[in-house]
Amino acid sequence: MDGKVGVVIDRRKEKDQLEIVVAFQEKEKSPKLGEFLIIEEREFMRRKLLVRVESFSYGDFQATKDERVRALVEKYVREVAGVGRELSEEEKRALFFRHYILKVLGEIELENQRIKTDYRILPELTSICRYPLSQEYGIITSAGLEEDSHALTIGHLSIGEDIKKFDNKEEEINVIFDLEKFRNKRTAIFARTGYGKSNL
Repeated sequence: MDGKVGVVIDRRKEKDQLEIVVAFQEKEKSPKLGEFLIIEEREFMRRKLLVRVESFSYGDFQATKDERVRALVEKYVREVAGVGRELSEEEKRALFFRHYILKVLGEIELENQRIKTDYRILPELTSICRYPLSQEYGIITSAGLEEDSHALTIGHLSIGEDIKKFDNKEEEINVIFDLEKFRNKRTAIFARTGYGKSNL
C-alpha cells in the first residue's frame, strides 16, 4: 500500500496544528486517532515533520466554502481517482471526505536520529502527507536510544487495539526506553487505559 494519504489543506489558527482531508476513495488508508503521520515538504526547506492525529470529522465538497480549500481537495481527488479532467457538478455533489486535525510534534532528523521540537514555521500546503517509514518509526519509538547500553524494549507501538508493524510487514515496532532516566526520579507506570493506574 502506498504510504501517501490525504492532502494538507490548511494551517490552523491554533499553534502547531494542520488540517488534512482524506477522500472516501482512500478510506482504507485513513489514519486513526492518535496515529503518527509525516508531513514531508517538497519545496523550499524539505523538512519532514512528525504529526499526530488529534481529531477527525466528516465533510463534503458542497459544504466547503473556501475556494482555495475546494481547489486543493478537487486536485487531490482527481489524482486519487486518476481523472484528468475537471470534476462535474454531479461528481462534486457526491464528493465526501474525512477531515483531520493534526498536531505537529516536531521535525524528524534522520541523520541525528532525533525529533527536533524547536521548528519555527508550519509546512507549506504543497507538502505530502504520508505514513512513517521504518527508520522514522524507529526514531519515534526510541528517540535514538538503540545504541544506549541502558535501553530496554518495554512493548510495541499500538494505536488502539492494533499493534503497528513496519511497512505492513510482520515485524512489530518496538518501543524502547532508557532505564537510567528513572535513576533518582519518581516511578512511572506504563499501562493501557482502564488498567487501574490511578489506583496505585
